Amino acid sequence: MRTSQQHRSVIDHPGLRSEYAWLPPHQDASVTKPNQIGVSFTPHRSVVTQHGWQLREADIAPGDVFVTGRAPIVWTHVKEPTEAIELFPDLALLDSLARTSGHTLVEITPAFRARDPVLLAIGTVLKRAHVAECHVGDVQGSTMAHLLARHLLESYCGVPLALGKARGRLSKVSLLRVTDYIEAKLHEQITLDDLAAIVGISPFHFSRLFRRTTGVSPYRYVTMRRMERAKLMFLTTRLSVAAVAEQFGFWNLNHFRQQLRAQTGFLPSDLRG
Repeated sequence: MRTSQQHRSVIDHPGLRSEYAWLPPHQDASVTKPNQIGVSFTPHRSVVTQHGWQLREADIAPGDVFVTGRAPIVWTHVKEPTEAIELFPDLALLDSLARTSGHTLVEITPAFRARDPVLLAIGTVLKRAHVAECHVGDVQGSTMAHLLARHLLESYCGVPLALGKARGRLSKVSLLRVTDYIEAKLHEQITLDDLAAIVGISPFHFSRLFRRTTGVSPYRYVTMRRMERAKLMFLTTRLSVAAVAEQFGFWNLNHFRQQLRAQTGFLPSDLRG
């Protein structure tokens, strides 16, 4: 797939639907459907949005998350290419999980440009099924659906789930501290010991909690974020493949290209035409 081409695809997973889009710049309006979670993988400047009666102009960073409630979001003046994935949870699954905690009415609270490592991780994993020909089986798909549903209920619906907490997960504050550190150190060495030390637990325990919280291992999360950053560098700079690979600790260019394609669906030549 070339970045100059428009591409859309839809995949139905058990308990969840994902819709991927790579779109050229456009001035006309596009609409985000209700009860949708969107993850942007490309940056944008001065995008105009309308949500209900609220009109805003804002910059969007790669990794920003948008949670849509009942009212759709209208987007205009998109001057850069857009790569995004939209996640549609099964509302029946949300209702079923909410009832286990004594809640009968569930409404998703909107969020604009949220920093949410859990939704970013889920979106990135499912994006690979669209762009990298990475099959997501029924077990993995339903696991992602339950992780998404639990996270939405607790973080955007105000519904605490005792079962999820009993299993042990990183708190929102701890997860943000860890993922902020990862984003700041993507061009440097990152060790499991470094990440565990941020929250003051053993590396083994940290690895288990991180995976339970985000659905992916610390290693996979760091690799996904590094390849997304590398993709952005190919889109926005003229650095050579070797120079970009070296910034992320890759000395074997074939291995770097394989990782870039496996995680993002692109080769350097695709990103630069």
